[in-house]
Amino acid sequence: MVIREKSLSLHPEIHFVNIGDKGSEKKLKKEIETKIFNKKNKQGGKRMNRRIVLDRGNVAKIARSMNCTREWVSKALNYKRDSKLAHRIRYVAKKEYGGIEVGGTIEH
Repeated sequence: MVIREKSLSLHPEIHFVNIGDKGSEKKLKKEIETKIFNKKNKQGGKRMNRRIVLDRGNVAKIARSMNCTREWVSKALNYKRDSKLAHRIRYVAKKEYGGIEVGGTIEH
């Protein structure tokens, strides 16, 4: 059970007293981190998603070399897929094709 109160503060905008088990403590901590993260990363109401950026034409080359479709490579580079193939695609994109990872970082 979480009781919000102005006397205790972890963050200037979030005040609470935690009474209960570790599960509710974890939920509260996650809620606080999410609120702080969303506040820091507002860019027109949206936050930048994590992805890997490549030069034009490299997605097709990776698709041919990995024997999959360009759509699959695109989803792997945008972290929409999480499999062994997606991990290999991201690794190859960074190491062999000069891919740059952007977005999705939390600054503390």
